[in-house]
Amino acid sequence: MGTPDKKYILDADGSGVALIDYDNDGWLDIYLVNGSTFDALDGKQKPPHAALFRNNHDGTFTDVAEKAGVTNDRWGFGVAVGDFDNDGWPDMVVTNYGKNRLYRNYHDGTFADVAEKAQITLGNWSAGASWGDYDGDGRLDLLFRVTFTLTAIICRLVGTRWWVMLRASFGEWLACAGRGDCRESRIISFITTATGRLRM
Repeated sequence: MGTPDKKYILDADGSGVALIDYDNDGWLDIYLVNGSTFDALDGKQKPPHAALFRNNHDGTFTDVAEKAGVTNDRWGFGVAVGDFDNDGWPDMVVTNYGKNRLYRNYHDGTFADVAEKAQITLGNWSAGASWGDYDGDGRLDLLFRVTFTLTAIICRLVGTRWWVMLRASFGEWLACAGRGDCRESRIISFITTATGRLRM
């Protein structure tokens, strides 16, 4: 990842990988997150792209990232797979240095990035993300680990198209998650109101 001389911490960190049956054919496909460089971010060179390797069912794979719309021309670090809209098709969140992406599966071999509408871009350095139903309502929520802070950002899905962003100390989040009582925990507070509830 990054430049060979590893001048910055960003250069030294690796990126994530996900196993995902994105086309629901019963065969696992592979998504490899891309790194980048500051020159690419500044537009001085072509940015690297992520790869989505479709399983050909014969021991080989084909990179279909561009066709699927999941190249992620940002500085990627993590990926997590989850069916956030409960339609039976796996979606992906990709965490970046800069804005995150939320790739919604369109059931036809393609995805659309709906992170802006979902209000989960954040714009900082999200090292990784995890899906989980923290409030037990049957809909997947998102937990982001923000690098160089002790903060976890929780993006809660309300209804089918509304997201509300919550914030908790990372240590306190882990503690309440371990107890299984995050739903009632006072450490979670709203950090957005109307602006955090944007329809997708």
